[in-house]
Amino acid sequence: MGSILALENGLRMGSTIISRFSAQWTANFSDLQLMFVDLIMEAHSSVTPEPEASQRPWKTVVALMGGGTASVVPGDWQRLLRIAAGLHGVKLDIRLSPDAAKRLVVRQLRGSPPDGLLVWANEVRDPSAFIEPYLTARPGSYAEVLGMKNSVEPFPDYVAELLLHVEKISGVGRERAAQTKMTWALAAKRIESLEAPHFILTPRAKKSFPGNPYPDARRMLGFIEKLEQLAQLYSTSEGNLGQRLEDAAASRAQIEISLFDSSLTPPTIELDGNTYSAVPHVKVDDFKSPDKCGRIYFAIDSSRNRFIVDHIGLHDYG
Repeated sequence: MGSILALENGLRMGSTIISRFSAQWTANFSDLQLMFVDLIMEAHSSVTPEPEASQRPWKTVVALMGGGTASVVPGDWQRLLRIAAGLHGVKLDIRLSPDAAKRLVVRQLRGSPPDGLLVWANEVRDPSAFIEPYLTARPGSYAEVLGMKNSVEPFPDYVAELLLHVEKISGVGRERAAQTKMTWALAAKRIESLEAPHFILTPRAKKSFPGNPYPDARRMLGFIEKLEQLAQLYSTSEGNLGQRLEDAAASRAQIEISLFDSSLTPPTIELDGNTYSAVPHVKVDDFKSPDKCGRIYFAIDSSRNRFIVDHIGLHDYG
C-alpha cells in the first residue's frame, strides 16, 4: 500500500515527475484494509465510496448511532465509516439519534428493511428495541451491535469492528468458499492443527467436533483461527498487548470477545495441576435463534500466557 506524490509538467510540458513514494507493507489482509482507509481519508472530501457504473448496486446497511446530538459522531468519523463499508461494496446509511425518533425509525425498518442493521451499543439505550422488529420484518438478516455497552473505545477500534461486520454482510469470498464444502470433520482437523503452547484445546472442546450442532463449520473455523492469532499476540507480548484484550481482539484480530457471561456457569478445567474457568468468549453470532447463536468459550492463563479453549459451538455448553 503506497501513496505517490507526482507533479504534472515537472520536467517539461507533457511529462510528470514523481517526487515521493511512500510504501507500507503487511501480510495481513485486515491490516491492509485499515491502511487503505487511513490513506483514502487524506483524499479530497468529494471522494466518496460508490459502485462503478458497471457494478450491481451495493447492499445497504443502516447504522443507528449517536445520542442526543450529531456531534457525538463527527462528520469526518461518518465519512471514515462509509469509506470502510465501501471497501466491501456496502452502502452505510448512518442515522443519528435514533432514540429521539424511535417510532419513525422502527416503522422504517419494518416497512423497508435494509440488507443489514448495526446499532451503536454505547449510545443507543436499548439496541434490541430496533434489532428485534427489524429481524421480524426480515428474518435471517444480519443485525448486530457495534461496540459494547458502557464502554467507549478508541475510534479506530470501531472502524475495525465495522469492517468485520460488513465483510459478513457483503458475502465477499462467499462464492469461493462455497466451492469446497466444509464439514465438521474437516474443520476439526484444521482446528486441531492450530494447537500450540499458546493455544490449548481441552478434551471437552475436541469431543464437541463430531456432530457439532453449530450449522456453519467454515464460519466457526474462521473465528477459531482469529482467536489463535490473538493468542499468539498475547503470548509473544507476555500478556502486555498495550491495550485491553477486548480492544486488541477487535482491532488486531477482527473478532468481538467478552470477558464475562453472567448467564453461564461453565464447568471447571483441570490442566497441569491448575483449575481454570472458561468464561471469556468469542461472540460468533448475536441476536440469532438458539440453534444459530455461536460461541467459543476459553480461559486465559496469565501465568503461562496462553488461551485454553474449552467450548466451540452454540451459545452454551449443552
